[in-house]
Amino acid sequence: MELLITRKSRIRNRIVKIIFSAVRSKAYLFASVCGCLYFFNSSANAVVELSGYGALAADVEMSGEYSSNISYNSAEQDDFIHQVFPRIRYRFDEGAIRIEAYAGVDILRYDDYNEYDSEDIKSRVKLEYPYVENSRDRRFDVLFEAGYNENTSPNSGVQAITKTEEINFHLAGRYYISEIFYLRAGPEYLDRQSVTSGYDDVTEFAIPIEFFYEYSEQLSYGLGYRYAEVDVGDQTPGDGVEADSIDHSIYLSTIGKVLPSVTAALRIGAQSREYENDIYDDENGFYMESLFQWEASEQTKVELSVGSAFDTTIANESREVFFAGVEVRHSFNEQIRSEASLGYEDADYTQSVDGRKDKAFSFALGATYALIQERLELGGRIAYSDRESTRLVSDYDVLSAKLSINYLF
Repeated sequence: MELLITRKSRIRNRIVKIIFSAVRSKAYLFASVCGCLYFFNSSANAVVELSGYGALAADVEMSGEYSSNISYNSAEQDDFIHQVFPRIRYRFDEGAIRIEAYAGVDILRYDDYNEYDSEDIKSRVKLEYPYVENSRDRRFDVLFEAGYNENTSPNSGVQAITKTEEINFHLAGRYYISEIFYLRAGPEYLDRQSVTSGYDDVTEFAIPIEFFYEYSEQLSYGLGYRYAEVDVGDQTPGDGVEADSIDHSIYLSTIGKVLPSVTAALRIGAQSREYENDIYDDENGFYMESLFQWEASEQTKVELSVGSAFDTTIANESREVFFAGVEVRHSFNEQIRSEASLGYEDADYTQSVDGRKDKAFSFALGATYALIQERLELGGRIAYSDRESTRLVSDYDVLSAKLSINYLF
């Protein structure tokens, strides 16, 4: 009971500290910027049409955030973080092809711990073909996504703010063998290079192959197999043997509308992890990926996700993670939107030296107000997470509050 009272007292004190931190960090500057943007000539539009080759636009996000635990560890160092994130966006949707892309620089500044200040490049490209479902006579479609991203952020797996450079791509193709049977396949690749010293590079490659029966225009059932490789690049000689592995997963699938107002993407089966070095014991486990979307009303949408999969951290630790989360989004009107989420995670670090086990609960509540429709938005978000761990440094909680402004020129 005393522990519970102490924790509640700490949370209450942090909420008070958020208010004073906002004042100390001159939060009124954000209101001033917002006012300037609101009175900016709303007819001005920096969208540049490229004569049949798409269009360019620009946007910027500015935010101020207070975090009671910037590194996600038991030291629980708090700080106020300023962000400016300008981007150039590209769009092409002529004919059956749609391309969306952006590139920008995410600038972070800390009030007290300025050793974590960063300027991270962010980019992404997404291509869909065909963009519009033409007819039942189509034989194939393709989705391609790729990006290069630098991330300087707290890592819940290693309890530190780390910087990584990531290259990723994902190609998913669907080919109709007949009117009711089709195949889905495509490679997935992620190369995570650790810039922060003391951590390892992790490269992941996977290729799922799925065979589906189209029960109706809105629902399909299938059988799938997923092959994956994980390669750990040892950046710290002498810290142990790399946890390189090969994963196999076999599962049943359901994709589409399972009820008139519920859409599902469900994969459920079994998985195994085989380590290339005999020092580790091979593992078997439950495999699941699921996302359920419920349109409760025209204004309210609910998403439920549940999953279980193997993972490898940049600290060369293999883990099996079970997660579940629910998110509710509600639109009060054309200007005001809100969202709330609950999350749970159970992580078993199967190859860690100390047999680490974590359980984490999280909650978030946010709202967005559109001052200029599709041009200027104000946002606010408060979040809380509590992680219980057998590893002392990994046992912590974190409370954060964020105010943001997003403007599309």
